[in-house]
Amino acid sequence: MTSYSLAGLQAQFGGHLSGHPPAFDGPIEHWLYDSRHQVPGPGAVFLALPGPHRDGHGFIGQAYQKGVRLFWVAQPIATDAYPDAAFWQVPDVLAALQRLAAHHRAQFQGTVVGITGSNGKTTVKEWLTTLLEGQFDVYKSPRSYNSQLGVALALLGLRPHHQVALIECGISQVGEMARLAAMVQPSFGVLTHLGDAHANGFADGAEKVAEKLALFPPDCPVVSFRHGATYTPLVERHLAQRTAPVVAPSVGTLQLTSALYQSTTGSWEVTLEVGGTPIAATAPIAGEAGCENLVLALASAHLLGLRPEQVSQRSGLLRPLELRTQLLTDNPEVVVLADAYNADIDSIRNAVALLLTQRQLPTRRLILSDIEHLGRDSAELHAKLVRELSQALGAEHLELIGPQFTAAAAALGATEVQVYPSVAAYLARFEYHRYRGAVVLVKGARRFELEQILPRLARHSGPTVLQINLNAAIENLRTLQAPLPPGTGTVVMLKAGAYGTGAWQLAQALVPAGVAYLGVAQPYEGIELRERGITAPILVLYPDPTLQQCASYDLEPVISGWAQVEALVALDPATYPLAGVHLEFDTGMARLGFSPAEAAAVTARLAQQPVPVATCFTHLAASEDPAQDAFTRSQLSAFAAAAAQVRLRYPGCKRHALNTGGALRFPEAAYELVRLGIGLYGIDPRGPATSQLREIGSLRTVVAQLHTYPAGTSVGYGRAEVLQAEARIATLPLGYADGLPRSVGERRFSVLIRGQRAPIVGRVCMDVCMAEVTHIAGVAEGDEAVVFGAQGTEVQSIEALAQASGTIAYEVLARIPARVRRVYLRE
Repeated sequence: MTSYSLAGLQAQFGGHLSGHPPAFDGPIEHWLYDSRHQVPGPGAVFLALPGPHRDGHGFIGQAYQKGVRLFWVAQPIATDAYPDAAFWQVPDVLAALQRLAAHHRAQFQGTVVGITGSNGKTTVKEWLTTLLEGQFDVYKSPRSYNSQLGVALALLGLRPHHQVALIECGISQVGEMARLAAMVQPSFGVLTHLGDAHANGFADGAEKVAEKLALFPPDCPVVSFRHGATYTPLVERHLAQRTAPVVAPSVGTLQLTSALYQSTTGSWEVTLEVGGTPIAATAPIAGEAGCENLVLALASAHLLGLRPEQVSQRSGLLRPLELRTQLLTDNPEVVVLADAYNADIDSIRNAVALLLTQRQLPTRRLILSDIEHLGRDSAELHAKLVRELSQALGAEHLELIGPQFTAAAAALGATEVQVYPSVAAYLARFEYHRYRGAVVLVKGARRFELEQILPRLARHSGPTVLQINLNAAIENLRTLQAPLPPGTGTVVMLKAGAYGTGAWQLAQALVPAGVAYLGVAQPYEGIELRERGITAPILVLYPDPTLQQCASYDLEPVISGWAQVEALVALDPATYPLAGVHLEFDTGMARLGFSPAEAAAVTARLAQQPVPVATCFTHLAASEDPAQDAFTRSQLSAFAAAAAQVRLRYPGCKRHALNTGGALRFPEAAYELVRLGIGLYGIDPRGPATSQLREIGSLRTVVAQLHTYPAGTSVGYGRAEVLQAEARIATLPLGYADGLPRSVGERRFSVLIRGQRAPIVGRVCMDVCMAEVTHIAGVAEGDEAVVFGAQGTEVQSIEALAQASGTIAYEVLARIPARVRRVYLRE
């Protein structure tokens, strides 16, 4: 398997070279597609890829400034601006990369395992790696690199010494799998759970199944769990084109069967029979989905060469995966980015790039464990990473744990890097003051159990948390933007602490995704964003009487009344410069704003102040309700007239009328901007029935105590409920002071425990509530309880909690207080 240069690629694949000739022959060692990422060192090539919102060609200058000198482009480049750089121009950068990945894979002599499905791909890949690594030199796709770009980058990491490669493949549209299959060319296949994920890209289930299975050639052995939701008649019909659902050419047709038993400790005890060979295994994995993934990993490990006793022995090493980075912000002195479950070189680089973007506190530090699964390259790669991270963060900000990093730092003479042979050694020397004023990335392999470090860095580590999925927020932004006219900008509403989810945390995730403005209610909310390093334009809905404060923090006020107009005209623009102001018109909300008839007079008065009117807007009162569509259209008509008057004097003024409900139902009225609020948080104002949005919040706690009470026992305050039969009652450390409405007691609402619904009994107390778990087998103290969110295959919507308490989801989310710890998740 060869190394590559731009000159070699041009000779093999065509295209055009330009720029600095000596760089043409330089070896390519790293592939970059995001100019924000840290450049690992010489030999990095930047891929100028087009995206739905941004084109990589626009970031060539940034990549060059960071030290990149090799570029793949699809457009002619003025090379005079980059005197020592080289450019390879091809018609399609991604297609060229995929051709190279296919060429690279074709030279590989080992076994390539293609893994696809809707859910569980990354989990099966990671567990299969753990099972195989003692017997084989295993290579795996970094993190969840399963896209058209990710698979190509993953394959380019293959080296001759690898024996088994585990390549994850994900698709969302018809035609995508053919391109992945051409690159991966799998010699062994695993089909994981087929669910509803990405279903919108296919006409029906049959088309989706056919597309997924297009990864596997007809003679490719495929493992599919016969007893799970994956193995349906539809799947069986497609797999019938092969010899059997599980085929091993060397030993003939193999049938996979299973007998499953779940213990009270949350582990699966599994007995498999593969080709007549029994395999017994036990792993601390909970839930039916976990069991299905476990069976697939165990069977695949055996078919790839592990003896039954090896599979059984190594199954005890498997653990549930947390595949997302956690952002912990409950401590004002320390912000923590935590991924204590996974570490490979690419994911470390991505995490460090994320760390370098954090500006909430002045310092950035990294706590990192040894990397596993590196085979014979381990010593060299650990040493290389020490050098790279020292350059990116400063050696004094590195704390490395494990024998590999300890040896690498010693060999390099990196005396400023702090190294520890184990987590126990690190904890023994822990000093909190080192982290005060820092954003700390904690990242490592699962076996090091770096989560032991997190309580040392937190303000409080209570069991009740509101988890916020930042990836879901970004997906919701994309979903809401999709039906809008091209070029429509977005105002992201972050008022009330982003509806209780955390304003600056959401801003950090959403601003890079492409937004025109952030919207807040009060100046102090905008000031907090500025103090946390947010530089995007910020619109303030209710600034009166603090225009001076807005100017001091580069905030843009909304002007909605004549008193504000006069205050603005009187403001000294030299002392208090404003980037712009925003005019609000009341077209039927009866709340705030000028009447449309006042538009000409307002703009005439504002013209005496040099501050531009950046936007004008109105607020729709009932955009989500079809019964009110006539009223909504009357509002839009009234606003159109007002906006036309404003633009006579301010022709560059942008217009926005649509909120979330309006964006979903009236995209044709988008104008230049839309304001997206509750929809970003996954709550569809039209109702959940047809929503394509994902709720980003999940409220979770644990079972604190368990008691069995006889019939006739009264539960909670006021003896509001008396048990009619003996019952087992779980006490949960979550009450109305944590945002659980008091009105949902007395069996009006249930929490999820072990994937089943446990009704809240008695009245909700300030700090605790009680739930009956008599009907749920094996409940133990410490078990998770979910108020809203997912647990295994069960999902409970925040809408359900809102309905049970007689309010709306907006209020439930916004009223979860600061004492509930927020944890932010991001892949």
